[in-house]
Amino acid sequence: MSLFIRIAQTPQGAERLIESRVLPILADCDFLDTLPEADQSFIGMPCSLLRYWWLIWWLDRDHFLPSAIQRYHQLLLPALQLVNTILATLGSRNSIAVNHVRYNILLID
Repeated sequence: MSLFIRIAQTPQGAERLIESRVLPILADCDFLDTLPEADQSFIGMPCSLLRYWWLIWWLDRDHFLPSAIQRYHQLLLPALQLVNTILATLGSRNSIAVNHVRYNILLID
C-alpha cells in the first residue's frame, strides 16, 4: 500500500493507478466492509500489577495482539490514504478519479 501511495504522489503515477483500476479493486476487498465489534478486551493494567508483568503476560496472552478495532484501523487507514493521495494529486477536476471514488469507494449513485 505504501508503494501505491508513493506512486500516487505524482500526476503520472496517479493516472496509471486509475488506469490499472486500483480503486475498484480496492473497493472489492472484503476487509473494508468488515467492521469489528467493539472490543473491550484490550484494557490497560493497573500500575499495582505491573511488577507481575511476566505472570500476567503468561496467564493472559490475548493482550499480545492489538484489539480488533486497532487492527482494522491498521488496514483501513492506508486504503484511505491511497484514495486521498490520488484525489489530491489529480484534483477534483479529474472526473474519472472522482467517479471511481464516488461509485466504488463511497457507493454513491
